[in-house]
Amino acid sequence: MIAPTVAAPPPRAARRLGHAVAFAIAACGVPIAADAQEPRPSVRLEMVEPGPGEPGRLLRGVLARPYVVAPATGGMVALPRDTTFGTTVVVIGADATVASRVEGDVVVIGGDLFLRPGATIRGRAIAIGGGVYNSLLARAEGGLVAYRDVTFEPVGTGPTLALHHRVLVSEPDRRLVWPGLYGLRLPSYTRVDGVALTVGPRVVVGAGVLAMEPRATYRSHLGTIDPGLTARLAPGRTTSAELVAERGTFTNDAWARHEVVNSGTTLVFGDDERNYYRATRVGGDVRRRWDDGAGTVEPWIGAQTEDAWSVGPVLGTTSRPWSLIGRNDTTRVLRPNPAVRDGRITSALAGVRASWDDGDLTARSSLRLERPVETPDDSRFTQLTVDATTTFRAIGTHRLELAGHAVLTAGDSAPPQRWAYLGGGSTLRLLPELSLGGDQLLFVEGAYLVPLQRPALPYVGPPTVGLLYVAGAAGVGRLPAVVQHVGVRVMLSVLRVDLLLDPASGETSVGLGYAGYR
Repeated sequence: MIAPTVAAPPPRAARRLGHAVAFAIAACGVPIAADAQEPRPSVRLEMVEPGPGEPGRLLRGVLARPYVVAPATGGMVALPRDTTFGTTVVVIGADATVASRVEGDVVVIGGDLFLRPGATIRGRAIAIGGGVYNSLLARAEGGLVAYRDVTFEPVGTGPTLALHHRVLVSEPDRRLVWPGLYGLRLPSYTRVDGVALTVGPRVVVGAGVLAMEPRATYRSHLGTIDPGLTARLAPGRTTSAELVAERGTFTNDAWARHEVVNSGTTLVFGDDERNYYRATRVGGDVRRRWDDGAGTVEPWIGAQTEDAWSVGPVLGTTSRPWSLIGRNDTTRVLRPNPAVRDGRITSALAGVRASWDDGDLTARSSLRLERPVETPDDSRFTQLTVDATTTFRAIGTHRLELAGHAVLTAGDSAPPQRWAYLGGGSTLRLLPELSLGGDQLLFVEGAYLVPLQRPALPYVGPPTVGLLYVAGAAGVGRLPAVVQHVGVRVMLSVLRVDLLLDPASGETSVGLGYAGYR
């Protein structure tokens, strides 16, 4: 049996949560078994007031599954290295450090969550009322989630604690907010923009009912500043409307590789797996959300008008952003962008986003339907874009991960600014980068993964191994023959290694990646 240790209190102001609650938890002496499958927590958390939005829905889903509450006395809870926790761990009213292996989520309520080298979390790293601070040598397979502006106040001194939603930041008292670092958002780096730096405030009116974000984005390689404005109206907890007006650099290939990963590979290797075009856009939508325990469904309708034009690099150009490797490679930083059809597309839009997480099954999906009423060449088409990921338990700790993306176009062929592409390390590794493209696209990836208990390697812990299947096709007007890859995946903490074979050609490839991101 393993119990979390409690370190000395950090040198900072006392938590808003009452110390009496923390002592009540500690007095129960909650044991956490490394091999527990269905633990019975000594402290039970009951969601009494979930409040609006995602935090309450997420926490309600967590508490619907097995969990244990780590004891704390107002200090810092430490989940030490070389230990395994067999279920979700919840910490209340204290900061937490994680260096161990956790087979569920790690949830901190009213504190900060720090991931240490060697930590492996099979679920999510969640902080409600605090932040999540990652380590490059730690891994949270379900991602990092932080809600800084709300928390849940525990009420009670016995074995059951009632959780009540509480807002930490009062929007009426903060009409002008500077998100990020003094209004500076996380920058990106691409072979078109170079460095893209976005800065701007958030103006809040009417206790958060109306929020406006004027912004400016400086693109170093283009030498331009793009204006933008987002206005969001939320009259209720489940209904919202949003209007976006902006000039910018756009892509249809962002689904295949995470923004942070793409920026890093572009800067270091000159490997930008996206095609781009420039446009001025004005659009808006109205959304309605339904939450039901572990699931959320959010349908929406909207409209958009976009005036697009092509952007370099073009064949023969030598001007490009800097990269450590591949600066003069026409298949990397200097790879030309396909030309788009200059002109305006005005469309009616509709779609739905859905998510589900009940512990055994986690799924995320989005659907977008576009029907233009105005195009540069008077073409008439209807385009459906679907993106989905799911993870569910198989045998024991084994899990099956599936991902898919599809672009289906009916009617006339869509203009090139509505095409998507496959090929390269994030999709079909054995094909040249973005060599398949068009208004018809299908891509699927499946991995059957088996976490091993040994060998426990220093800092990275035991590996995860599995079988990998990847298939895709893309073309204009129709789908060509599907290209298939099979192989093996090995994951060591944050590092992912894929060994792939094309059965048709016999070619092989080895690729490195960051576990948890495409």
